[in-house]
Amino acid sequence: MPAPPPRRSDAATTWMLPWASTTYGQRYEGARTCRVPDVLVPNRWALEFKIVRPFGDNGIEAERWSQNLLHPYPGNVSCNR
Repeated sequence: MPAPPPRRSDAATTWMLPWASTTYGQRYEGARTCRVPDVLVPNRWALEFKIVRPFGDNGIEAERWSQNLLHPYPGNVSCNR
């Protein structure tokens, strides 16, 4: 399946709900958009959509963008053993 075109976060959630309902039927029954989380599938999922910008406005790759995507908050890192 081709990826959806670039969208704002709220546009992505609006696009996702009809697609998920059509594609997966009852698995997404009762799904709705919310402020937090972006999409709520009762008793199954709470989905939060993020916009990824690996390059800044100047066209240069942003420093540590992938780490910030995976761990957006200080102290929010994978377990180190």
